[in-house]
Amino acid sequence: MKSSEKGTEKQKICGNCDGRIPWEAAQCLYCGADVSKQLNMESVPYQATLFKHQSLEDSLTNLYKPPYGGGSTTTSTYSKPKEAVQERVMEETMIKENTISEVDQTTKNTLWSILFLSAGANLFILGLLQLFFSNGGILRLEWNAHYWFVYSLLSLPILYFGIKKLGKKEQI
Repeated sequence: MKSSEKGTEKQKICGNCDGRIPWEAAQCLYCGADVSKQLNMESVPYQATLFKHQSLEDSLTNLYKPPYGGGSTTTSTYSKPKEAVQERVMEETMIKENTISEVDQTTKNTLWSILFLSAGANLFILGLLQLFFSNGGILRLEWNAHYWFVYSLLSLPILYFGIKKLGKKEQI
């Protein structure tokens, strides 16, 4: 079997178009550039002569010193017991769950206060509209204006509870 049949044929990269071409090719199959004049990768030294005596990792670490102190490293001999760590994790989980339930409760309180406030305000305005804009005891929407006091009286407790709940929410 030939090496090309196995799919392990040696290849090189064209310096002009970065295409992969066979090792023996003199011209790039993609862009037509002459690749025989390019330097052979094996003849080019991998590292600069300045760092010949060092490995690649050593040369890179010598070039760039870390911004933190590279002094002695101290290892901690104290380790927290597993039980204390687990208790702390459980406490944090409980705090998060309590916070979530408090948020849900405040959302419900806010919903009810807004609902009471809007319903009470609408009924109160309806009562005032019937009082001031009725013609001969009848409002233009064909509501009997003789019942204006009923709407106004029904709106007062609803307004009171809405304002009371809204005040509690702001104090928390």
